[in-house]
Amino acid sequence: MSIKAVLISSGRVLVPPLQGGGVEEYVFRLARHMRDFGIDTLIIDTSLGDSEYVSTVSNTPILRISSRRITNLPKSEIINEMLFGLSVARKMREMTDVNVYHLNSAFNSFIITKVASRKGNETIIIYTCHNSFWPEETVHVNERVVRWVEQQIMRSVDAVIVFNNVMKKSLIERAGIPAEKIFIIPNGTDTNYFRPDVQSQEIHNLYNINNENIILYVGRVTWIKGVHILIKAFEFLINKGYKDIALMITGPLSESYNDRGISKYAYELMEYTRRKLPDKSVIFTGSIPRKLLREVYAGSYTLVLPSFAEAFGMVLVEAMSSGKPVIGSKVGGIPEIIQDGVNGFTFMPGSVLDLSRKIELLLNDKVLARNLGLNARKIAVEKYDWSVIAKKVSTLYNLLIIGKSRV
Repeated sequence: MSIKAVLISSGRVLVPPLQGGGVEEYVFRLARHMRDFGIDTLIIDTSLGDSEYVSTVSNTPILRISSRRITNLPKSEIINEMLFGLSVARKMREMTDVNVYHLNSAFNSFIITKVASRKGNETIIIYTCHNSFWPEETVHVNERVVRWVEQQIMRSVDAVIVFNNVMKKSLIERAGIPAEKIFIIPNGTDTNYFRPDVQSQEIHNLYNINNENIILYVGRVTWIKGVHILIKAFEFLINKGYKDIALMITGPLSESYNDRGISKYAYELMEYTRRKLPDKSVIFTGSIPRKLLREVYAGSYTLVLPSFAEAFGMVLVEAMSSGKPVIGSKVGGIPEIIQDGVNGFTFMPGSVLDLSRKIELLLNDKVLARNLGLNARKIAVEKYDWSVIAKKVSTLYNLLIIGKSRV
């Protein structure tokens, strides 16, 4: 049976993303690789303009549709995502040959599930939950709103994809989603792109790094990501006498990927490192192109993800694919990616001392670091390569369509 699937992005960052944008990266890579398994995929994305057109990237068609955009109101990003959802819903009315609609972002998916009508009883709607806060017991008011929105989406769709067991358990307990409706399929990475043998000398030259061992963080520089914990752990190591180390913080200095400003949190961290740590020992790169990112991974010694909440931790898998040992806090889905003593180490969230000890283990034992990196690469290829993930999602599409046709 030929399957046509439409994967819908958030409408916030253009697909494929050049710098950041986890949802958009997921949509693009999944759509691209599922074509290898006979799924006729189409991505619906925003055009960020008034025109509508189809572009093809890596043999994957992307329908870019226009939608109204607001810039001068509070929560404009959310409003724009909902407006994009309205545009998608209108476009869905014109599509008569689609078997699967695959949603990926809360606010446009909410509008789509409320407004769009299905063409035929056999049409499947799937939602991938990317929200890292579901496992958290205490959340702020904004997150409660997001949870309510996602709860409505997940109750109305045919299936929900989550990245790990922690997320599945949370959705069952907190959103009341039936277990049989939730499918665990990890996020993926391009293991041919993120490789250990990528040349990385340019990184040292570009950022004027003379230190041999680069401790790396990749992601948004926000409080929830725990960047301040990593900086304090690095300071502890510097004060303890470690000299040949540098800390590279790579990612947006704002609250979101499509904002080029510097948040108060990021500014305070930059000022703190300037006052408290040796010159050029901490480098804030801001957002960087994907090509440079893989060189950063290849040129690092270890990657640390010190988050207080994390649904999956894509950067861990990218670093593993680059042959690097990884260190992450014991929250969300991180412990399902990091096997202690196999491909890296976990530490207690918020513990500067525990984190500094785990980094020390790697700095003091080069053989251990190398072996963990080799294991990390092997796990990434076998478990997280996009071809592996796409095959699982393709199989799910087929099973759901077969099941729907029998009802």
